[in-house]
Amino acid sequence: MRRYKFHIPVPTYVEKYLLQTHLLQDGVIHLRRDEHLGRLLESFLEKNYTTIPVSKPKECHITVSIYQEAKLLHITPARAKVLGLLLKEQFEQAVINFCLSGCYYTRTYEPHVRRFFDLYGITEEEISINSTAKIVKDWETKLASNQQKFKGELVFFKPQLEAAV
Repeated sequence: MRRYKFHIPVPTYVEKYLLQTHLLQDGVIHLRRDEHLGRLLESFLEKNYTTIPVSKPKECHITVSIYQEAKLLHITPARAKVLGLLLKEQFEQAVINFCLSGCYYTRTYEPHVRRFFDLYGITEEEISINSTAKIVKDWETKLASNQQKFKGELVFFKPQLEAAV
């Protein structure tokens, strides 16, 4: 078994997030087959019956490597694009989790989004704070509508603030 490299097109802000949350060596994200992203990558691999090498995408991308058996595996550009969209959704879920961890006291998401951007070195030119805060608001609205739709069968934990006695 040896390490194979794959190129996945993602937006620049997702690239910055992934480069800081995964094991990195020489600009390449090293994955293991028992990690979430490693299993996801393996599910997108397919056999390459031709010997034509897959070219690097021209847009912003991440390079990941994983140990594989010599089967001439590759990721087609269409599958790489779908994988990039899944990684973007993973980024959005990380923002949602970060914002919801402290929003019950402020009820505004912008300060939490700004802290998340500072934490991962993301600039507002790459993605705006307002559009990212809207992602969190839309998720919360969708959750509330689902709760109403199922008439309270889904319960979302909200901490109760007790007055000091």
